[in-house]
Amino acid sequence: MTKQSIPNNKKKKNSIPKELPSQIILEILSRLPIKTLFLCQLVSKHWLSLISDPHFVNLHLSRSPVSLLLKPFYRNRRSYQLHLVDLQTLHKIHPREAQLKLNPKINFPLLGRQIVNSCNGLLCLCFDDSEIFVCNPILGDYIVLPWTTYDGITYHRTVNALGFSPKTNQYKVIRFFLQRVVQSFDPFTELETYRDEAKAKIYTIGEGLWRNIGSVPYYLTNHSFNSFVKGALHWLNFACDSPDFICCFDFGSEQFRVVPEPPEFGLHKEFHNHIRMGVLQDCLSICDFSSPHRIDIWLMKDYGIKESWSKELVIENGIGKRGHLCSYEPIIILKSGKVLMLVNKDALMLYNPKSGRFKMLNIYGVKSEFYGIAYIPSFVSLKDVAKGERLTRGGVILKRKKWVNSGALALANGMENLIQSLKTQRREITVNHVIGISKVSIGDCVAKLYALSGIDPSDPLIQYGVSLMDIAVNREMLMSIPTDEGIIGWLKAKKEHGGGESSLTALLRSHGLCF
Repeated sequence: MTKQSIPNNKKKKNSIPKELPSQIILEILSRLPIKTLFLCQLVSKHWLSLISDPHFVNLHLSRSPVSLLLKPFYRNRRSYQLHLVDLQTLHKIHPREAQLKLNPKINFPLLGRQIVNSCNGLLCLCFDDSEIFVCNPILGDYIVLPWTTYDGITYHRTVNALGFSPKTNQYKVIRFFLQRVVQSFDPFTELETYRDEAKAKIYTIGEGLWRNIGSVPYYLTNHSFNSFVKGALHWLNFACDSPDFICCFDFGSEQFRVVPEPPEFGLHKEFHNHIRMGVLQDCLSICDFSSPHRIDIWLMKDYGIKESWSKELVIENGIGKRGHLCSYEPIIILKSGKVLMLVNKDALMLYNPKSGRFKMLNIYGVKSEFYGIAYIPSFVSLKDVAKGERLTRGGVILKRKKWVNSGALALANGMENLIQSLKTQRREITVNHVIGISKVSIGDCVAKLYALSGIDPSDPLIQYGVSLMDIAVNREMLMSIPTDEGIIGWLKAKKEHGGGESSLTALLRSHGLCF
C-alpha cells in the first residue's frame, strides 16, 4: 500500500466548506443528553434553529433514553419544581450532575395538579374533575383544554389520559366519565348493588373541541395510565364478570379493543391492588406482586402476539417482611440489568438481579415525598402541535446559573473547535477512497464521544479523542468498546502512553484548523 500524499494546502484551503453540514450537526446533537442540549442552544442561532426543527425533534425523540420525572410534595411550602433524573448516569457521576431541576415560572400549572401520564415528552396534568393541562416541562409550554361534561348522565368522577396517533400525527386527550348504575335491588334488605359504567369524550389538540365517542365497553382501573405504547393507551380490566383482562384505546382508530394476556397467567382479579401495567424497553409490561414472596415482571416482546409474552424477571426472597403491603412499579431496566422501581408512589428502589438485593435510592435535592413516572424528555413544541390554540410559555430556569454560564461557554468553545476539525471531512474522504478504510463514520464516533456518561463534553480528554477519529483503527476500537467506562479508560491509556494524533490532524493543527 503506497502512502497517500497530501495535496498542496494553499490550493485546497479555499475548498474547505465554511460550515459543517447541518446533517452532521443533527446527528451529533440528536445523541446528546437533554442537559447538554440546553447548553447547545446557546452556541449559535443556527444551532438553536436546528434544535427547534421538527426533523431534529423527531430524531432526538427516537434516540432519547427513558428518564425519571419527579414531582416533590412539600407540606409547608408551595412547589412548582420538577426533577428530571438521567437514570443512565445516576451512578456514574456526582448525583447533582445526573439531574436537572426544571423550575418553570410561577404561571406553570403544577400546584394542585396531578401528573396523569406522559407521551413523547408531553405531560397531562389534572386534578379530579378540573381543567386538563397539557405541557412540555422541558420547554415550559402548556395549554389548557376547554372544560367539558357529558350531558345526560350523572358521573361521580373523571379519568383522563394523553395519547398520540402515529397515523395522523396528532396528539389527543381522552376523558372518561365514570358513573354507578343500579344493577339490582333487594326489597327485603333494601340494599342495592351497583355496576360501574363509563362514557368518553376525546379532544384532538389543535382542533379546539371535544367529541363524544360513546360508551366504554371495559371496566376502568383507578391506577395511573402511564402505559402508552404502539399508539394505544392500556389498562387492566378487573371486572369479575368480564373475561377480558388487558384493554386499550387506540388513538388512531379511536376504538376500544382487547390485548391478549400472558398464557397461563394464573391471576385472580381480586388481586387488582397488586398488579401494575406499564412500559419497559418499549414493550408492554405487567408487574405482578400478588404473592408476598415474589414479584413477576412480564414483557410483551412482539406487540399483540399472545405467545410473545415473556416472564422477564422473577424477584424472590428480597422483598422484605412488608413486601406484601407495598406496591411496585418498574420504571426502567438499566443497561446494567438493574431494575429501578417506584415503591408506594413515593420511594425509589434499585434491584440488582445478580445479587438479588434491593437498594433504597436517594435523589439529590429531593428531601420530601414525591410522585415519579418514567419520562422521555423531548423538544416537542406545543406551538407546533396546538396549531393556534392559546399557548402559555412558562420558561425553564436551570439552577446553578454560574455552572450553566461557564458550562455553556466551555461547550460552545469545544463544539466550535469540533466543527473546525470536521470541516476537513471532504479531504479525508478523498484519502479514504484511495487507501480503503473502515466504514465507521467520524460523525458517529464524535457523537458517541460527546454522549459519554460521566465526563463533560468540553473535557480535554474528549477533545483528544475527537482528534484521533480520523484514523480508521481508532474509530473501529472506539465502536468495539461496549461501555462508556471502557472508552474513557481507553482514551486515558492512549493519551498516557503517547498515542499521538494522526498526520492529518497534525497538519490541520499546524494550519489552525483543529484544536
